Amino acid sequence: MDHFKDNIANDISAFANSDGGTLIIGVRETDDKPVAIDGLDEKLTRERIGQVIASKISPIIPGLRILPIPGPPDKSVLVISVPRSNEVPHQGSDRKYYRRYEHHNQPLAHYEIEDLRLRRIALSPLVVVSPATRGGVLTAVDVRNAGEYPANDITFTLSSTRIWPGEVIPTQFITGIKHLGPGQRLRFRGETSAKLFANPEVPATFTVRVEYTHSWLQKPISHVWPLDFEAYRNSMVIFSDKQEDRRDAKDELKKIRESLAEFTGCVKEYFPKLVGANGLDLSVYSLRNLGSIVAGGPIEKLSPLHFPASGFQTALNIDPDLALAEALEGLFRNRVATPEEVSQLPGMTPEILGRFRQTFQLDDRETRVGDAGLTSHR
Repeated sequence: MDHFKDNIANDISAFANSDGGTLIIGVRETDDKPVAIDGLDEKLTRERIGQVIASKISPIIPGLRILPIPGPPDKSVLVISVPRSNEVPHQGSDRKYYRRYEHHNQPLAHYEIEDLRLRRIALSPLVVVSPATRGGVLTAVDVRNAGEYPANDITFTLSSTRIWPGEVIPTQFITGIKHLGPGQRLRFRGETSAKLFANPEVPATFTVRVEYTHSWLQKPISHVWPLDFEAYRNSMVIFSDKQEDRRDAKDELKKIRESLAEFTGCVKEYFPKLVGANGLDLSVYSLRNLGSIVAGGPIEKLSPLHFPASGFQTALNIDPDLALAEALEGLFRNRVATPEEVSQLPGMTPEILGRFRQTFQLDDRETRVGDAGLTSHR
């Protein structure tokens, strides 16, 4: 079983070091041709194969996939898809390097191992120069190290100075950059979009040649990068997800401010009606009834004695004439009037009298509101 696992690891590393391939486990071959499906050994699960690959192949192979495929009853096979790796060279279980040649693995010669390393490096330029814009108003030039090794002694050669404000070249593009570490990024402000695109007959397209020393190869490398700002002409501004989130948040804050302004207006309008010079104009009765409402209890009726006309008008929703001193206010100025006296006021209706009885306290005589009008009883 260990020999079988070693062979699997060597096969997979050889595929990755070459052009990739597919390895099928659980199929019997004769003369390199499949003849039957034997299925997997019960110990060779997908998880177990994954552990073998992780422990016996170095470095790991990105993009490798293991897929179980059901076969005949009680039998299944594993398909291992191995990509052409850019992290080469990969060692097998015996710490040797292999490549795939037809149906067999062959150990790599020293020069082949060096070629594989160059494959990895050639696919990953260190210094990358690219155009950028900011808010559709400004242009910029980004310089970054997109590789895994430092770049040293970097120099630049631009096809035009028109890209810079006032055609004043940044110092780094004149004297160069001594060192640029992996992941390091620099941004240089360019000319405004309006000036760069002022002449429609002159395309805003430039090139920059970059030369640097690769810290691992210890040899000079050069690239020519296009700065195609012409692609941005007449285009719309593209906001990042964070910028869109900030815009949404700004809109929400605006709505909140408008709501607060409306609430503040309501407070300014109604608060003076609740608060007077001596403190709260809410009576102890009102506060007690608020507590009763919260507790689910009944509301205590108001005493009409000394009640102002404005209070009668608000509580009963009646015309001012019926609430004035000549009417309800005067009737309860010094005593509690009887229901008969209330019912005889000009403008009093059965509906208003019913609301009066629900809201205010009267003496021990009550008034009934019937279909025929107002009647009294003790």
